[in-house]
Amino acid sequence: MTDNINHPKHYTSHPSGVECVEIAEHFGFCLGNAIKYIWRAGLKNKNAEIEDLQKAHYYIDREIRRLRDAAIQAGVHLAARPPETLWPPFPGATPPIETNQHGNPP
Repeated sequence: MTDNINHPKHYTSHPSGVECVEIAEHFGFCLGNAIKYIWRAGLKNKNAEIEDLQKAHYYIDREIRRLRDAAIQAGVHLAARPPETLWPPFPGATPPIETNQHGNPP
């Protein structure tokens, strides 16, 4: 019997035997969520693999913005490109997913 609350199959079925939370809890909120969505991509819902990866991208982008803003406030010069120049990173790239009024994926 699977435990859908504490140990859902889409987080425990990795070939390594490691559960997603054991890795994700060592990161901050945004990177932990990105790991979660990459980990479960296509496992929770086989028809939503791309959506899971887009959600991971959203959280990675959010973390980049947080780090960039903190560096700017601290007066640190950044060599990274500003976010408005990140898309498309390569020809044919899919744009980031839209967000709701709280800044979260819909």
